[in-house]
Amino acid sequence: MGDKSAKPWKPTKKDLSAAHNKRVPDIVALGLKVLFVGINPGLYSAAVGHHFARPGNRFWPPLYKAGFTDRLLSPFEEQELLSRHIGITNIVERASAAADHLTAEELLQGARRLGKKIDHYCGGGRVGCVALSTLTTLSYNRGKTIHIFGETNEDSCFDRTDRRQRLPRAWR
Repeated sequence: MGDKSAKPWKPTKKDLSAAHNKRVPDIVALGLKVLFVGINPGLYSAAVGHHFARPGNRFWPPLYKAGFTDRLLSPFEEQELLSRHIGITNIVERASAAADHLTAEELLQGARRLGKKIDHYCGGGRVGCVALSTLTTLSYNRGKTIHIFGETNEDSCFDRTDRRQRLPRAWR
């Protein structure tokens, strides 16, 4: 079939099954102004090798509508973000069917790696913005609150114990 990453393609069930624990390469370069951070790649993204690739994923349209790009990009065009000093990474590198398949240790290790990536690619941490692609990134593991960005209190974290997401008071 040639290089499947060159143009959009749809993975088969076999491709999706084989995508467990695969990685999607970061879209990073020195001097990033914005770094978008996902929890971890989903199976569809890992199967095709591109971030936020599942059809209907809501990442790409708002990126365009907010003016980050001059047109709506496909996940297969993600490298074009680098010309605008925009990058994409994940807290946990391995793909899974759902974020709740990740362990607390994976999230903590991933948060440490994220800090190093920000220091390296974003001018020693002087990035204009680190945008988490989902609010549940801050605390998510089978209903238990996990603080991966340091000590927090109830008003500054998310609580999944009741299956609701509560915004920190400052963001309401």
